[in-house]
Amino acid sequence: MNLRTLFLGLLLTLTGCGNERESPPALQDDTLQVISAFPYAGPPQASSPQPALWTASDADTTVYLFGSLHVLPESLEWSSPKLETALDKANAVYFETDVDPPPASLSTLVSRLGLLTPPERLSDHLSADERKSVARAAGEAAMSMYALEAMRPWLAAVSISQAMIERTGLRSDLGVERVLHARARASGKDIRRLESLEEQLRALSDLPERVQIRFLIDGVSRLEAETALLDELVETWSRGETDRIADIMVESEARDIPEVHQSLITARNIRWADRLKAAADTETGAILVVVGAGHLVGEDSLLSDLETRGLAIKRIQ
Repeated sequence: MNLRTLFLGLLLTLTGCGNERESPPALQDDTLQVISAFPYAGPPQASSPQPALWTASDADTTVYLFGSLHVLPESLEWSSPKLETALDKANAVYFETDVDPPPASLSTLVSRLGLLTPPERLSDHLSADERKSVARAAGEAAMSMYALEAMRPWLAAVSISQAMIERTGLRSDLGVERVLHARARASGKDIRRLESLEEQLRALSDLPERVQIRFLIDGVSRLEAETALLDELVETWSRGETDRIADIMVESEARDIPEVHQSLITARNIRWADRLKAAADTETGAILVVVGAGHLVGEDSLLSDLETRGLAIKRIQ
């Protein structure tokens, strides 16, 4: 499975984009919640959940870093005493971006960055074989090819993956960010973001078109295999098996489409590390950082970037 799954949580909040004629339907439409050919059975429930948790610290600041999955099954218990302690101690909680952005502003942003200008269509940018591959994937995901025609390749890629994952029964409202954001807000924590929503979207929308098309075609060609890997991904994450998480979520994309890895992982980790180092230099106490699990594994992880900036890294779970 590639970074499409890692990036998925961003677009699960979409409520529709653009005008009625040219835009795709709402990406969380109830029609996607159907019985799938790949039903999600859920991982075996571990007796004690152990998703990976680290600290990055200097003399007077402790930054807790928790790797999340943006969508999870209802049956999975994933919190732990050490994560609870981190949340309790934290003066501030960082998320990648806005967890609950205003639907109207999000729709406007996605329309600007993700939709083509009529009468331009997605098919105009694809070869005959590529069009067939996308149409076949749309059918598997119970999506209308008409809806995809309004999208730029990056948005079509994420939308198809989202539709398939939603059909397995994994839910964004049960994802780590949603749960922890609600708890942090209820506790009166200072809630912060590492980047704006536009910055996050531009990690894909600013890629050259041919790279976006490679991202799309690579994804649809492995759609069934990727969906089948979801069970293993959730189980692996719940056990904190970071080497396998890297294999599933990061390494294949870094090898096959390095431009996407550079934009989605490497460049963003560097920016985030700069912001977190600045916070550690100017604040005391504890901070909790919740980012996609793929950002905390692999050679160019956020942890590595923080260590390079002088923070001491320690895995505590």
